[in-house]
Amino acid sequence: RSKQYSSVFVLDGELKIASTITDIAPGESIYSVRFNGAEGSLVTFRQVDPLYKLDFTDPLNPKISEGLKKDGVSMYLHYIEGTNYLIGLGQDSRTNEWGGVTWGGIEVTLFDVSGEEAEVNNSVYIGNYGSYAEALYNPKAILYDKDKNIFAFAAEAWIFDENNYYQRLQAQGYYVFGIEGGRLAQRAFLTDIEKEPSYNGWQEYQDYTFGCVKRAARIGDYLYTVSDRYVTAYTLEDFRKTDKITLADITIDRSGNITYILK
Repeated sequence: RSKQYSSVFVLDGELKIASTITDIAPGESIYSVRFNGAEGSLVTFRQVDPLYKLDFTDPLNPKISEGLKKDGVSMYLHYIEGTNYLIGLGQDSRTNEWGGVTWGGIEVTLFDVSGEEAEVNNSVYIGNYGSYAEALYNPKAILYDKDKNIFAFAAEAWIFDENNYYQRLQAQGYYVFGIEGGRLAQRAFLTDIEKEPSYNGWQEYQDYTFGCVKRAARIGDYLYTVSDRYVTAYTLEDFRKTDKITLADITIDRSGNITYILK
């Protein structure tokens, strides 16, 4: 019989195994892990999200906590240096009546890791099932700036339309979070999408995607969001839009050929 579990290995200077922690969360898979000096955090998942604290104060005798169990799963972990905070980015989930997993929207959670076990300070949710962010799978899609209190990424928020019984797009743009008074708060939502996209044809929907924010950069006291069509500038003080330029006129024909006319 096969047995699935997770392990942590500590290597010495010659890359030989010096110590291990094994048999972690049998039957579950690792979804994220982050090391921070002599400590670390590890998330496994099958139906709930155990967040384990790792202690490498004595690297020859590493320790692991019992684990904080919560609904949802963190696919990315980020320590806030100089604090006891850890941000988890992932998806919301619930255990359903049949013992399976029902997925929800994007979940951003602020953990306090100062104690023996991590504690949840609060969580913020984006959309429902079908919501998507590249940052869930690519940490390079995340903008983090501790000095400006920014943890941000682009995302599509989808919700279920109960009147028409289908998933529809609620919003697409750049979600900016920060830590305020020990809690995670959404500071701004920045978008270049002015209306809900049409679902009548793939061409119209594809045309909508050209205006979807993909990345952002902070330069001085301004935040710049970037899509295939636009670069838009916002002040960091109040996230007020100050300027917007069009990079290209983009068209798509019936055969799927895309034409860029640079400005």
